[in-house]
Amino acid sequence: MGAGLASRRQYGKSAAVETEKMGLQIYRADKAETQADGATVWLALWMGGPTVSKIQNCRLDNLAGDMRAMVYVTGEPDTAFSIPAACILFGKTVRGYVTPDRDGNLVFRHRYY
Repeated sequence: MGAGLASRRQYGKSAAVETEKMGLQIYRADKAETQADGATVWLALWMGGPTVSKIQNCRLDNLAGDMRAMVYVTGEPDTAFSIPAACILFGKTVRGYVTPDRDGNLVFRHRYY
């Protein structure tokens, strides 16, 4: 039983190191498309169709000014209008979601809690 526990610890440790190397990006980025607002949307090409994986120069919609950052998709969409995402802002990880704005551009909105 002790050997099994040690191997699980080692597996967890190596998985954590691999995640740290990759940062916030979970999905691969195969194809890039530019939006009207200048942001670059990277898509993962799956059998089920393209999926957003990250957005370079993404507008942070609910912050003052025209703040932009690299936003990474962190999970599966929970509705048709929001995709869980995160970005690093001033050295801190900010979680929220990606959603279209009035013009159809994908923007990031952070959570307030």
